[in-house]
Amino acid sequence: MANVNLAEHRQWEDWASMGLGLLIVISPWLTERPPTEAALLNTMIVGLLVLCIGALELAFLRRWEEWVELALGVWLVISPWLFGYSQLALITSAHVVLGALVAAIAALELWQDRNPTQRMA
Repeated sequence: MANVNLAEHRQWEDWASMGLGLLIVISPWLTERPPTEAALLNTMIVGLLVLCIGALELAFLRRWEEWVELALGVWLVISPWLFGYSQLALITSAHVVLGALVAAIAALELWQDRNPTQRMA
């Protein structure tokens, strides 16, 4: 697995991912709590994973980290419907917006690292 050229890597994206991860973790207390423990646990796991992967990107930048963040962002966007709390407008909106932001940052990082001479596993 090759590293990305750290001279070209923008660290603000990693810090933003970490901040979004923290917001995801605390979102049930800032908005409204999902009705099931499974939905709450999902929120905690996704938020912690986004936070941890953002921190990993600061230290050990790999392409797979952006793909995982992209998947986590999409997962969070669809979570309200998968876990049955889409009727709760506030937390559904928060998860759709936060998930879309995580996915957008991951997509931006993937786009920035698209140079084929810097192939990464």
